[in-house]
Amino acid sequence: EEAEAKRGAEEEEADKTKQAEEAEDEKFRQEAEEAKRKAAEEEEAKKAAEEAEAKRRAEEEEAEKNKLAEEEENNFEKEKARQEAEKAKRKAAEEEAAKKATDEAEVKRKSEEEEVENKIMAEEEEQKAEEDKARHQADEAMRKATEEEAAFKAAEEVEAKRRAEDEKVEKKRQAEEEQKKPEEEKAREEAEESKRKAEEEAAFKAAEEAEAKRRTEEEEAEKKRQAEAEQKHAEEEKARPTAEEEAKQFQPPPRVCAVFSEERPPVAAESSSEYETDSDDEHAATQHGLRRVEKDTGDPWRVFFGWLVEVVNYRLQAEAGKLVCKQIEALLPDPAKDGMAFDADELKPDHLSDGKLLLALLVALRPACLPKAMTVALGRIAQFNKVCVSLKVNPRDTFTPPDLMPAPAQNPHLVLRCLHALAAQVRGWKDWTGPPVPKALAPLTPLAKGARRGAAS
Repeated sequence: EEAEAKRGAEEEEADKTKQAEEAEDEKFRQEAEEAKRKAAEEEEAKKAAEEAEAKRRAEEEEAEKNKLAEEEENNFEKEKARQEAEKAKRKAAEEEAAKKATDEAEVKRKSEEEEVENKIMAEEEEQKAEEDKARHQADEAMRKATEEEAAFKAAEEVEAKRRAEDEKVEKKRQAEEEQKKPEEEKAREEAEESKRKAEEEAAFKAAEEAEAKRRTEEEEAEKKRQAEAEQKHAEEEKARPTAEEEAKQFQPPPRVCAVFSEERPPVAAESSSEYETDSDDEHAATQHGLRRVEKDTGDPWRVFFGWLVEVVNYRLQAEAGKLVCKQIEALLPDPAKDGMAFDADELKPDHLSDGKLLLALLVALRPACLPKAMTVALGRIAQFNKVCVSLKVNPRDTFTPPDLMPAPAQNPHLVLRCLHALAAQVRGWKDWTGPPVPKALAPLTPLAKGARRGAAS
């Protein structure tokens, strides 16, 4: 019994020891699983943090891209706001200076005017030096465009004469108002007039520089294109088989010979026009430089003027009572003064020579594209070409002021080509809700290139 009791006690002791070992093993296993779970959680947290960081970086890059796109898109609006702010600031400063009405303010104002005049003179000298440098580099190109330059100079002389007449009228008006206005008001108006003239002169010179640069680029591109065409023609001539080789190679079966016999009527008898209007032959017409016209359209100018009137009337109705309407109405013809109405049937290409209707079209299409119209015809035409380029029109599709002014237009076909290119851009605007662009206002690039070569020669 003692031995049995001892054995039972030993077995109980062994069971307790075994249970303790199993409990220790279970604890160790649980600790290992807990450590493994923590490691997995840390790995998932690390991965989630990396994904969040990558997502944040992508979002930052996307935000940066959107910011750059918005800055680029609103660049013109910012420039407009800056100019308006500068104008308001300048106006407030002038009003404050006028209120002081003291000898000290007068002396200070005169000194500031002298400084501004010196700065303008220095800028004009620097600009003149740059123009001389560009003129020396473009002597060869300018020699080939003598006729165009002569027309441009004639336009400058007409513009200078008109300016002199305007200045004479303005001086006469000022002389009549001198007795009514105080001395300080008169001095302020003279300063504003001189500043306005300086701005117009700067804009005029900038337009001349841009025009000279554009002419040089067009001539270089035309030379390059002609060289490529000559090289391509030489390669085609070299690769073209001789008449004897063609006769040897051409051996059709008898029934085909009947089709291509000399009794077959000429191709010209099948069609009496070079115009291609069928959709099946549109690609062939494009390759051979054929003109694209609508079946029911006779004069492309009539189509353009009809669309011009529709676009302007649409903007006047949509923006009734706003500043945009006043800006457009100032550019439209006055029946009492100009002897003509804003009607598509009365408008002609010569009515575009002062640039007003061209700017009215731009303001009606994009009101924010033109903060203020120039006061001279040459400046308005330069503004039109500049805004067209900003609206993605190819610079080679623009024209020069001598092409349009003075009336009658020297090269109206170049002006029409630019208008067609602008209409093609408008056709691609998704946010344009105005009158649709007529199909007849298709790009005239193939014909216009030939026309420009003819004008240059």
